[in-house]
Amino acid sequence: MPKIIIKNFIFTKKIILILLAIFLVFSASGALTYLFLSNGKDIIREVPPKGMTFEVTVPRNTPEGDTVHIYLHNQNHYKMDKVGDYKYSISLSEDKLQPTEGKVKYRYSRNGYDFRTAEYLEPDTDDYFWTEKGRSTVYKQAFTQRDVVKRWRWFPEDSTPNVRTTTLEPQDDFLKRVGGQEFMSGQIIEDLYNEVFRDFFDSTAKHMKNIGYKLAEIDPPQQLVEENGLPRVRNLIDKNPNYPDDMTLKEEILAYKKQGLKVMLAPQLCCETLNTKNRNKKWWDAYFAEVTKFLAHYAKIAESTGVDYFHYAVGVDYQEKDYTQRWSSVFKEVRKYYKGRVGEMVWNLGSEPAIIPDAKYISWGNELDYFYVAIDHPISSKDSPTDDELKQGAAKMLDGVKQLYNRYKKPVFVRTTYFNVKNTWKGNSFYSISSVPWISEPENKIKATKYEWNTEDLARVVNAYFEAISEKPWIFGYAQFGYTHWENPLATEISVRGKPAEDIWRKWNNTIFKTKL
Repeated sequence: MPKIIIKNFIFTKKIILILLAIFLVFSASGALTYLFLSNGKDIIREVPPKGMTFEVTVPRNTPEGDTVHIYLHNQNHYKMDKVGDYKYSISLSEDKLQPTEGKVKYRYSRNGYDFRTAEYLEPDTDDYFWTEKGRSTVYKQAFTQRDVVKRWRWFPEDSTPNVRTTTLEPQDDFLKRVGGQEFMSGQIIEDLYNEVFRDFFDSTAKHMKNIGYKLAEIDPPQQLVEENGLPRVRNLIDKNPNYPDDMTLKEEILAYKKQGLKVMLAPQLCCETLNTKNRNKKWWDAYFAEVTKFLAHYAKIAESTGVDYFHYAVGVDYQEKDYTQRWSSVFKEVRKYYKGRVGEMVWNLGSEPAIIPDAKYISWGNELDYFYVAIDHPISSKDSPTDDELKQGAAKMLDGVKQLYNRYKKPVFVRTTYFNVKNTWKGNSFYSISSVPWISEPENKIKATKYEWNTEDLARVVNAYFEAISEKPWIFGYAQFGYTHWENPLATEISVRGKPAEDIWRKWNNTIFKTKL
């Protein structure tokens, strides 16, 4: 037979894709649906037998690196696949969907953080988040449900600008630090751990590196409780946002170390109230033994992961004559297992320059490498202070801790806790950490409070502290509490991430370290 040669019979990729797109292929395991990707790539996604596919288009202001999850009425959630620019998809079996009365109830959320980062729907409440307040669709086998998220909670709509920058500019002068030490510009990572943070350890560390930060602080909590009449340290993870295990904490520490950042570790005993009044010697012996064991445990973690700084907040409840010996012994035990710099945390006491414990009480100060002060008090009581007035107010707060440097010649690290609310410079005389709306609450809750969302005022406070710190070479670092693992631009929370306060921080990093970021 003669050969039959067919020339120029070439199916282009485009033609093949069109054919595949309109043709439904059945296999033994179920149906196959062809999806197009906006970048020209192609993917074939299998629709499970007796299941559905969900495709969603998300707002264009969704940050790069965020993930999209679908939540079902049974409280299970699944991470969706990115199939194009701002497009995500997932196929779920009927067993996973668990339709009720022929319907599937669901909702979309960023980063798997449930209602906190969900799509914005009316009414904005999580009272019945898993059942009535989300989306609903009729269950159809092998059907593709297509949705559009108009906006995320705590995000503006695409048509509204997301303000990330400030017109504030740092001054040129920043005095060298005592002893020639490099200034530690950093952030304190949110300390209420949630398992969804794990996927964002690396991206958060990379983001911090790109902003020019030099340090990340992690404050792992455990609880001090009473058992059989004596204090005991316990990891009550079922009731508290603790790290689930040491490996998770190490993983986060190493994420920052891999980016070349310094790490400060500050273990804390929190979230439980323990009465320390009228306790006998046996009780206090147990207390110091438990605290020592707790800190030694984290000292070993710090040493094994290359942590650079390690400190603990000492209270003033114990007032017996041997208090110096007891606390000195605690810090000496830490040094047995950890070779880095060891410090102690103190609290700013009020609008007048004062700290607790004060320099006189900390009689073991010569054994420490640094001090750490937490400040959330007013730097101005005015509604419209000038930038210079804010600077002077910040300087006054810092002068309250200088007594430690004057006595022990040890440098000081500064931590601030101010919110993204109007007049945040009024500090804790104006706001309460328990009354400012958090992202777990409805967006409109702020309307029923005295607060008003404002990000520029926090930027002004940060700038004021930097200006004051620039003239005080005995301060070796500065950080704001509560840095989040992703952005929430409209939230009143304390994180500076992605907001004007981070922009002025970036500018100060440029000035201090002579870099362009």
